[in-house]
Amino acid sequence: MCAHICATRELPDSHTAAHIRTAVQEILQECEASRPLNTYVTDNGANVKAAFKDVPWLGCAGHNLNLVLTHAFSDEDTDTIGDLLAMLALCKNIVRYSKKSRLQTKLEVSLKPAVPTRWNSNLRMMESVAKNLEKLRQLANDDGDKKLQRFMLDVNDQLLADVIALLQPFDAATRMLSADKSPTLHLTVPAKLQLQKHLAAKATDSSIIGAMKVRLLSRLDGYFHIKPLHKVAAILDPRLKGSILPEPCRQTAISDLKVMVADAAANEVSASPSTSTKYRRYQFGIDDTFTAGIDIEYRRYFWKISITTLSARSVVRSG
Repeated sequence: MCAHICATRELPDSHTAAHIRTAVQEILQECEASRPLNTYVTDNGANVKAAFKDVPWLGCAGHNLNLVLTHAFSDEDTDTIGDLLAMLALCKNIVRYSKKSRLQTKLEVSLKPAVPTRWNSNLRMMESVAKNLEKLRQLANDDGDKKLQRFMLDVNDQLLADVIALLQPFDAATRMLSADKSPTLHLTVPAKLQLQKHLAAKATDSSIIGAMKVRLLSRLDGYFHIKPLHKVAAILDPRLKGSILPEPCRQTAISDLKVMVADAAANEVSASPSTSTKYRRYQFGIDDTFTAGIDIEYRRYFWKISITTLSARSVVRSG
């Protein structure tokens, strides 16, 4: 898979949906990449979503995961995770103080600040603090640094380790879904299912971790949306063998696939009127035998359909 930047240019007009749509279409036309079956992948800004409301559109999975984490840490009713938020603030203070007092130069592993605009930066910060705990405590005692000693006394090592373990799968999912050298559409459903499994309550969970899991699960359902195209892509991947989806979702995905293939076949027929409809339908696998037997024999047909159907679709990233 090749990822190309078609254009990077200023949008001088106000960033309304109409202006964004016009600018994107102009760029696609310049590159001869404007096609009816283009699927647009963007962030979740209201103006951007409105710009593509009448065409195939998907929210960026990486952005959606970032929204899950952002709202889990910042939404209302944070009393149940008060200790976790206090620990997060303590890590920020340690990083800030270490940089200001030049303690950073004495550490083998640099401390990473949390930056709101960088995905998973809270995790990156906590991991850097955890790796330096022993050295920071040694420096606090050797230098007689009272402020750093107070900071280090307040660190709950176990809670820090538990929160890191809780958030690491989100970082792994973000990295997996953000790849631009290989397709990732088929990985969206497995990623959500694995995160839901990771967030299942365990008897060994502390009250804080249990409460945070509940918050993350709620935000995962609210912000990480699964669309029909995600499910279809999942069942078309031979490596997943169709078993990744629960049975009701699998049946829905099969129905959605029938519609997608029929639409693609109709577009092919319109584009080539000299070719018979019967032949086109057979080429795309939409004959009476296939329709009747899809529930039993879908594995035999899906690989052929995936090549034909998905090659007719282009994905356009914006934002």
